[in-house]
Amino acid sequence: MRKSSTNFYLTILAVYDLLALIMNFMVGVLRGQHPDINATFQKYEDLCKAQAVFVEVFNLLSVWIIVAFTVERYVLVVFPLRKELVTFRRTRFTPLVVSLTVVVFSLHKIFITGFEGDSVFGYEACRTQRKSFANAVYFYVAFNTWLPTIIIFSFNMRILVALRRNKLKRNAMTNKSAKLKGDDKATRLLLTVSCVYLFLITPLGITQTIELIYNSVAHKSPGEPGYVDYMSAKFRLKWARAFFFFFYQINFAINFFLYVTTASGERFRQALRALFNLKHTSLDETIIVSGGNTTRNARNVSVRTGNPEINSIALHDRTPSNQIHPVDVHASGGNK
Repeated sequence: MRKSSTNFYLTILAVYDLLALIMNFMVGVLRGQHPDINATFQKYEDLCKAQAVFVEVFNLLSVWIIVAFTVERYVLVVFPLRKELVTFRRTRFTPLVVSLTVVVFSLHKIFITGFEGDSVFGYEACRTQRKSFANAVYFYVAFNTWLPTIIIFSFNMRILVALRRNKLKRNAMTNKSAKLKGDDKATRLLLTVSCVYLFLITPLGITQTIELIYNSVAHKSPGEPGYVDYMSAKFRLKWARAFFFFFYQINFAINFFLYVTTASGERFRQALRALFNLKHTSLDETIIVSGGNTTRNARNVSVRTGNPEINSIALHDRTPSNQIHPVDVHASGGNK
């Protein structure tokens, strides 16, 4: 894949999304549906600690890599004269710093437990010797949900305003709509990924916040008046949180399809085709000169991206050969 910050971020994000689905969703479903698997986790506390750390790491990485990508696009769009601050070398350094920071932060799960006892997957929590810190859940919700959401939303709003202003300036200078440049396409892909994330995470964040406030304000102990109503509402909120949690998991699976289907992800698709040695059908054209008039015949050409060099296109036409002077057209990966 061509070396660019966008391609690098897409690759890193795809890997982290996959690992988040495996460590959080797949392992959670296995523990919830197979009591023998959950019994193994309960028997060996180190497994519980490892899962807690990995879930924390990849959930945070998937989100904060989007934040890092957003900040980079913000600098490129809002401060175009300072593009030298964003280089491919620095781009490779940024995810490394983010990853190391998140890993170090997540290691606290080895010593502290808090939110795992109320899993949306319905399995019995591990019996642990770790220190229980129930109030940690407030920090988790803020750091995992609301802080990145606020950063992504505010920076993207600023990016949208800058894109609109830049487009108006280009149109005023050229008197016609300017074609999107590579940077603009990358920014639009970021906006798509960010909007999907915001759409999927916001209901979960709202539900978590309401649940925390309700548990603090309306708490009832067994035997107190209204305890049954309190527990009924508590269970309804838990099931709502579970629903929106599963809804949020779409975020980790949908990004790959965004890279493949959007126009901004052309290089990602090219790298994917090369990786699996797939054929790609593109529209190529042959230039024909006949009687002083130039016409173009378009036809589909199958291109195997694993072999970028393609033989010259031989011209075949019903027109007599003495009236036609073929011009060879060479293509590489479907692009001329």
